[in-house]
Amino acid sequence: MQAKCPVIVAPESFESIDEIVFAYDGNDSSLVAIKQFTYLFPEFANRKITLIEINKDDEFFIKGRPKISDWLKTHYAKVNFKLLHGNAEEELFKNILEKKNLLLVMGAYGRNMFSTFLKESTAELVMKTTNLPLFIAHQW
Repeated sequence: MQAKCPVIVAPESFESIDEIVFAYDGNDSSLVAIKQFTYLFPEFANRKITLIEINKDDEFFIKGRPKISDWLKTHYAKVNFKLLHGNAEEELFKNILEKKNLLLVMGAYGRNMFSTFLKESTAELVMKTTNLPLFIAHQW
């Protein structure tokens, strides 16, 4: 996918969106996706929001969490936080694979052609293996 703007990829059919899951790994692209989604879709302000922080190291929390936490609470009524440790891709899949009625928001970052050839992006894997709508944005 080579989009220069945020993209929503949706399955042919889904019932509703009861929860928004923000995948946050501390990278600027995930923060950009969260902010773009929030500004583009203010009508979701009363939905359940879950910020999944994925930390590959054993740090207690990702740098910048207090700021994003405060920012989310100014835009959403119901914000939950989930801290996961380990491989970002694996932990994200474990937490969304069996869920229904959620929209996943994630950042993507530009990768060179060689990197894309060797490994699919997490967003592409989510699209292929789940039936969830997905909002993807990236930092230019």
